[in-house]
Order: sequence, then structure tokens, then C-alpha cells
Amino acid sequence: MESILHENAKMTLRVRKEIQNSVQSAAKIAKRLALQF
Repeated sequence: MESILHENAKMTLRVRKEIQNSVQSAAKIAKRLALQF
């Protein structure tokens, strides 16, 4: 089943897994990936 995201959504499964598996803070990862939360 495919999710419907708004046009500015950048949070993909790949990005979520990267955040979950990272030892960096979420803020540092967001900055590196140019995400806002």
C-alpha cells in the first residue's frame, strides 16, 4: 500500500531507517539531510 505524502514531504522509509540506526542526534541528521521537523 502506497502512502500519500504532501508535495514537500521528504521523510521516506530510507530516511526513517537512517535516523533510527544513527548514533547522531536527530537534529544533526535533519541538518545533513536538509529536513525540518
